[in-house]
Amino acid sequence: VTGTNELISGQTVPLQVTVQNSGLIDTKFSQAGLVERTDLPNTAKTVSVGLGADNAPLTVQSDPQMIGDILGGASGQAKFNVKVEADAPSGTYTLPVSVNYTYLESAEQVGTDSVNYNYVTKSLVIPLTVTIRSEVIVDVQKISAEQLNVGTEGYLNLTLQNTGNENGKN
Repeated sequence: VTGTNELISGQTVPLQVTVQNSGLIDTKFSQAGLVERTDLPNTAKTVSVGLGADNAPLTVQSDPQMIGDILGGASGQAKFNVKVEADAPSGTYTLPVSVNYTYLESAEQVGTDSVNYNYVTKSLVIPLTVTIRSEVIVDVQKISAEQLNVGTEGYLNLTLQNTGNENGKN
């Protein structure tokens, strides 16, 4: 998660997820007569990222995001809108992040001027830990004034309500 992984009950927040490609190239063939490849085997192509709620008390309001190609050693970001239930109990939850991408498994040179590419699609689920915390949220429900005039004293009556799910004290 880019930023904080703390969510507050009853709020809708953007959750930004960063996906990093840690692929490395450990071999390079250099020979006269070889056609240069246009794709590298450590590039994750057409990456899509999805976020699920699993058993967490929240709703993911965004569809899976296409974040394009991610070169080896680079990263991409996807943003998801997440609505946390108003009565969500505080705690730590694990959300499934599904990542789908295609990569170049092999390339075979045919003749002197063409290359046949063999791509493989990979799907994986990465656990993402978030914390939901409870909070006291004080909302003013009603305001009234009794004999309140300019230059004098009076009373301002407020009716307050705790719309959070944590008990307020003092």
